[in-house]
Parts: sequence; C-alpha cells; structure tokens
Amino acid sequence: MSEFKAVHVERGARIKIQGPASRVFPLLCPVREAYWAPGWEAAVLYSQSGYAEKGCVFTSRHPGEPDTIWLITEHDPEAAVVRFSRVTPGIKLADLLIKVFENGEAGCEMEVAYTWTALSEEGNRDLSELTAEEYAREMDFWQAAINHYLKTGQTMPMP
Repeated sequence: MSEFKAVHVERGARIKIQGPASRVFPLLCPVREAYWAPGWEAAVLYSQSGYAEKGCVFTSRHPGEPDTIWLITEHDPEAAVVRFSRVTPGIKLADLLIKVFENGEAGCEMEVAYTWTALSEEGNRDLSELTAEEYAREMDFWQAAINHYLKTGQTMPMP
C-alpha cells in the first residue's frame, strides 16, 4: 500500500467584468478562450458544435507538463454556469465551476471556484505552491485579460 497522501486545495474568487453576461459567458469555451487569454492553446477532441457544450472534450498545454485533458460536465447558457473537470495525468485533478452574474451596473461578475487534488508528489508540490495570494493574482489576471478583450477586441499582451 502506498504512503502517498494527496494535497487537496479549494480556491474561489469573484471578479468584475466590464460587459454583459450574454457577451462574457460564450468566452468560457476552449476555442474562444484564446480570444482573451494570452498563450492559451486548446485542441478540441469532441464537440458537436465545435464550441463549449456539455460533453465537450479538449486538451490544453502547459509548459513542462503532459497535456491536460478537460471535460465540460455542465454547460447552461441560460443560467450562465459552466463546470469543467480536468486531469493532468500523473500530476493533478481539478473541478472548475464558473458562474456569471449580472451585477446591475454596466457589467457582470464571475464566480470562479477551483478544487484540486494531487495525483502524485509532483502534484503535491504544485498545489502546495498555490497560495491564496497566488490564486488572487491569477484571478486578477483573468479579470484584466477579459476586460481588455471586451474593450479592445484583442488579446492582452503577455505579462
């Protein structure tokens, strides 16, 4: 029996987006994420529409890791809710739930909740470095990148 004990991390944030939910929600898609996320590369393996939908399967690349495999487990445009399950083989597993809310002003808010579980000592190291401050920086980047795209129609330059 293995002595491995997985690190489990939960993080959440709410970010402000300067656009309506009807314009923002479609950007939560393996294809459309490239519009706003600099460096994002995804390969859609299965989707009836070619875009985000329940059952969509795709991969993404992160330097120094095997391809991450994603599955959209929930996709409700009317409620503006999408949930992804993702696994980076031999490293970590994650659940990502995103809800988009109108905020009554000139935009909306996104609630972004991640739950990660390590699959190995490498995953334990990765997740141990994912502090609340690091997650907040990542969510600040999401906010800036999406708002930049909505304002300019261009992907924000890499930081």
